[in-house]
Amino acid sequence: MFAIPASLIAGIFANIPEIFQADETVFYSRNIGFIALLMITIYFGWVGNLTKRKIIAAASAFLASAVFINLIP
Repeated sequence: MFAIPASLIAGIFANIPEIFQADETVFYSRNIGFIALLMITIYFGWVGNLTKRKIIAAASAFLASAVFINLIP
């Protein structure tokens, strides 16, 4: 039940370089961990019935990490 939507979302994230004409080698070298780990984190959060506070904390950590990694030259 979770695998199909998660794989579709991960597939969309993986196609971001093609959608925005970004350099694939730079994008994947910086963001491949976020693509895979985000789906795993969402799954375990869904199974574990996390509170809204924990969901916001996890989402904030992913967002801050992704922004930081992509702002490094």
